[in-house]
Amino acid sequence: VHVARFDSLVYNYIQESDTAKRHAMMEEAGSFWNIYNARLMRFRNTPYFYDELVRYMNVDKVSRLYEDALKEYSDMSEEEKSLALISARYQKLFPQAQQFIFQSHISALRIPIITVDSLISMSVDCYLGADYELYQDRYRQYELVAHGRECLLPDVAEVMVRNTVPVQNGGLLEAMVYEGVVMHLMAGLLNDDSM
Repeated sequence: VHVARFDSLVYNYIQESDTAKRHAMMEEAGSFWNIYNARLMRFRNTPYFYDELVRYMNVDKVSRLYEDALKEYSDMSEEEKSLALISARYQKLFPQAQQFIFQSHISALRIPIITVDSLISMSVDCYLGADYELYQDRYRQYELVAHGRECLLPDVAEVMVRNTVPVQNGGLLEAMVYEGVVMHLMAGLLNDDSM
């Protein structure tokens, strides 16, 4: 399993002065380019978003968040190995389901995981650790524990399960059963011994 680095691509895009090279980067990103810029970041200068991205990245906290996330996740080989195991277990549990592909992005602490069709994009800036300085003003104390690097893969597993197992309409009992099924399947994806 390979994690495509949309986060690095955006960073390189704003550094690039050659418009032909920037256009090639946009093409490489595919449909996620517009989803990221127009929907997630709410930029309006379609289709390039260059000016908005440059302005946005010049905000001190955003720039620092981006640099810290790229540094922390400069090597995602361990996550790739774990995602390969999770994907193999997912294939075993759901042989008819389409397989997911993975990428990383930076959402400026907006949405930790985005799914589009078979793509799962992980916002690595949301997983820099409970003690990360820029989180202190953003999250409540009890929320900080969910923002460590160790929380990334469980969140991905949860998204995989929730995208595959439909929610059952009903009352409280059905909701409780559904949450139990999600937790059981997540445990199976994260630890093969629990299946």
